[in-house]
Amino acid sequence: MNPLRYGQFHVGEDSDFQFVIERHLQICSEFGLMEFYVEISTHDINIDIENQLSSDYNTQPTPQTDQTLIASSSRLQIVGTCQPPTEDLGKFSDEDEYEASVPIRMSHQDKEDDNVWEDVVEEELANFYSQVDVERARGFTGDFGPRSDDVGELYEGMKFPTKAALRRHRCPKFGKECAWRLRATQKVNTYHWEITICPEKHKCVTMTLSQDHPKLDSDVIASFIISMVTLEPDVSVASIIERMNTQFQFEVSYKKAWLAKHKAITRVFGNWESSYSKLPRWMAAIQHFLPGTVVQFCYKPRPRGVPSDPNIRIFQRVFWAYKPCIDAFPHLKPMVQVDGTFLYGKYTQTLLIASSQDGNSNVVPLAFAIVEGETLEAWAWFLKRVRLHVVGERHNICLISDRHPSILSAVSDPRTMWQPPYGHHVHCIRHLASNLNKKYSDSNLKDLFVNIDFHRMAVPRQTIIHPGPEDPSLLTLQNKHISEHVWQGYPERVLRCRRSSKDHPGLPPQPILNVLKQTGFYGVSRLRYFEFDNALVSALVERWRPETHTFHMPQGECTITLQDVAILLGLPCVGVPIVGRTDLPWATVCEGLLGQTPLEGKLKGQRLSMKWLDDTFSFANFPPNPTAVDIEHFARAYILKLIGGYLMPDKSSKEVYLMYLPLLADLTAVRTFSWGSAVLAYLYRELCNATDPNTSDISGCMVLLHLWAWDRFPGLAPHQPHFIDPQLNVFGDLPPLGYRWTCIDVHYHQRYDTLKKYRLLLDSLKEDQIKWRPYDEDHVSQQIPHYCIDNRHIWLANVPLICFHIVEWQYSDRVLRHFGMDQPIPENPVDIDFLHTLKLTGNISANWFIEHQFYIHVWNNWQARVAFAPPYHGFGTHVRVYNNLRNNLDLTIHCKSRDDDLGKHVLHYASNGKVPFIGSIYMKHIGIDTRATKNAFGELHKNAHVCLKRVILAFAMNGKSN
Repeated sequence: MNPLRYGQFHVGEDSDFQFVIERHLQICSEFGLMEFYVEISTHDINIDIENQLSSDYNTQPTPQTDQTLIASSSRLQIVGTCQPPTEDLGKFSDEDEYEASVPIRMSHQDKEDDNVWEDVVEEELANFYSQVDVERARGFTGDFGPRSDDVGELYEGMKFPTKAALRRHRCPKFGKECAWRLRATQKVNTYHWEITICPEKHKCVTMTLSQDHPKLDSDVIASFIISMVTLEPDVSVASIIERMNTQFQFEVSYKKAWLAKHKAITRVFGNWESSYSKLPRWMAAIQHFLPGTVVQFCYKPRPRGVPSDPNIRIFQRVFWAYKPCIDAFPHLKPMVQVDGTFLYGKYTQTLLIASSQDGNSNVVPLAFAIVEGETLEAWAWFLKRVRLHVVGERHNICLISDRHPSILSAVSDPRTMWQPPYGHHVHCIRHLASNLNKKYSDSNLKDLFVNIDFHRMAVPRQTIIHPGPEDPSLLTLQNKHISEHVWQGYPERVLRCRRSSKDHPGLPPQPILNVLKQTGFYGVSRLRYFEFDNALVSALVERWRPETHTFHMPQGECTITLQDVAILLGLPCVGVPIVGRTDLPWATVCEGLLGQTPLEGKLKGQRLSMKWLDDTFSFANFPPNPTAVDIEHFARAYILKLIGGYLMPDKSSKEVYLMYLPLLADLTAVRTFSWGSAVLAYLYRELCNATDPNTSDISGCMVLLHLWAWDRFPGLAPHQPHFIDPQLNVFGDLPPLGYRWTCIDVHYHQRYDTLKKYRLLLDSLKEDQIKWRPYDEDHVSQQIPHYCIDNRHIWLANVPLICFHIVEWQYSDRVLRHFGMDQPIPENPVDIDFLHTLKLTGNISANWFIEHQFYIHVWNNWQARVAFAPPYHGFGTHVRVYNNLRNNLDLTIHCKSRDDDLGKHVLHYASNGKVPFIGSIYMKHIGIDTRATKNAFGELHKNAHVCLKRVILAFAMNGKSN
């Protein structure tokens, strides 16, 4: 027998330890045993801190009697699994639980990897010492792969000590140009990875210099961003890429930066297993610094065949409730609402929450629990502890939840103490409303269901005064109008204006500018970007009536007409209506008219990505020596961006409909189409849809709506516009009148910041605060270009405005004061409720030229439908009540002092098809006021009897004598 030999070798790194093992394997036939004597000289200050913290916890007594904190818990490990428990509810008791404050370690096993080249997030491997079994190494006769980076050829049977060591020898072009793969496996009870399948020889050859940075991998990046992740754990991947680009002048891929971020988070905050191990100590710290906090753990029984280890337990559930929340519950509403949500991460468990409300309806959390899922056992376990530690002995507590079967079964169990007289279980109305909406897909029905109790409990304002109209023959949609919503006292709704671009396409090149002048889109191209005022738009929508397509103001009706489109935007308003087919091969159409085929995913049906359109046809890509074909392609793309971004944008804010593109095929004939009527029809439809209280967004030409409101109501305008074109020498032609509002500053400060302020301003408008004819002023009319006033007679026509599936009527006879005429009693509007139901969805193959043939015929004969009335010279003799409804309200105030019933009747008449006033108007005008004011005749009266006679006269003149 050979004598024992001892050698001394200093082990400082993993490579040194690997050398010792390899040396032992070379001479293993001579020596059967190798002994190590390890001398540890490193002092870990963290151990002292942990011991000190554990001792501090032990010195502070815990109020709970069912939980004991022990100092040795820091050495106890808990292995967590994700399988649901098999515990029977009948055996549910506290005796079956194990309560302790111990660190938790989740089990993890490496498995076979079909493709070791794939970059996936993996947990940091332990030091090499924990992966080497010396006893098993005695029988290991294979060979490890080379330790250097130059591995040479890979072959079947080649072994590597770790998975990371194998991955370090992958091809630099993997995932980009190289498609070569192999397969490696970590077999059972071994500590090395072996190549099991290796295809033919790797023949990837780099033909060009690599632009990659092979050494700047995710591990290196993670070490550089440790400080960033420590200060800001939710740092964006884009910030990491920018940091690496600044420091190394190299832009790493998104995937590599994402991996580096998660590796850095693992280094700073630990992985999933370490997080579970820290959970008991975290709970113990809460109890130490917040005495009275309840924490209870529940562990799973040890499976059969697993040896007993007092230092390892299997995590199942944890419940905790903070002491301040427990103390607050007696002062809250006698209700508890419970719900659950699944957790993200490696271990998919469920978080259960119990909450309540204070007197101001603020939510107060009561208790939390992490359980294996929304099972019967988990809910019963959670509800029992909510009753025991939070609710206590209080009776008649309302428990609110959804209709989950596990909750229903747990509440029905008397041991949870949620049956009368302890508690009363009810269902959450919002969950029921969601189920109702899922069944019938009707949001209106859902809102009605949610507000059942509100309508039953609230005192309706109609008991004070009827909101009108008294005669619903004209305003037939009042019950579905936003004004009714406001009148009933619902929360305010502020619309969000949508558009597809926040940047104007900019100054086009000279060749495209000539095409824009030829096609009629020159005026729109001159407008600039400005911020939309959502509160102003919402206030105007509250006064918009879909039945008449007009805004109902206290002084009468007003609306946006083709006159405003022509003068403010400079679009042609006379010509062929905008109709056609919507089932064309749009990829082929783009190739023929734009010269480009959209990339995959950029074309969905007939909707084209605006971002692709901007990137492909940016002015930076405009050729220096363009051909006639290039100019046509860029001109069509520019016009399409104007249509999808400003004139007729949809609510997606990302796409434009290609149904307009075939109309741009012949650029010389584009001006023959009535683009102005299509823009106005689209805006009318969006305003009508926005009157629905359930609508939160609005699209359409919001630029036109803002410009119109600023011209008509100076009190709403943000600034005084200029009338000098600073770029007249560049363009040569005057811009449309709307340019004067956008040429000063790109951003403007809105006049008011809330919807209530705008609403009050519109309610209190006076006659001299409205410009009925803003374009007839001398200093304004001189600035209007000639192309804006062509075919001005169509402005007065009662005609249908058509834009593919949209048909909306322009009722010029209702707003003749816009054109300097006296306002007679208009005709009843056309009933087009059916047309409001037409949508592009489901009508892809429709030919709208055939569908709207009747309305197209009416449009082509617009000369026969031009409205006419005598010139306006102040108040007339037979339409005083209609022309000045605001003064009618003054009459109502005076009549109320003598005859309350007649005063109410006049107020109803003022809103009968004329002004559906909301909220503040009614509350302002129901009081008695005997002050002398000007009546509808413009006279100063001092006697209420005189006013009463004239009101009766006005009723008789309007055919409503009473």
